[in-house]
Amino acid sequence: MSGPELYELIKEISEALAFKAVFVTGDTVSAGMRDFIAATGIPVVAKPFRMAELLRTIHEL
Repeated sequence: MSGPELYELIKEISEALAFKAVFVTGDTVSAGMRDFIAATGIPVVAKPFRMAELLRTIHEL
């Protein structure tokens, strides 16, 4: 299952929970992924990342 597929499944279960998601990806360069991320408005932490960056992103939710 891809990240976008997982996100859509979460969204079907709970719209509110979907807005508490953070994408963690190494694929921020493909047009398809960029478009998907932009359409959702969900924050992204690009690999490789520092734990502090992930935690800061989570706290900002």
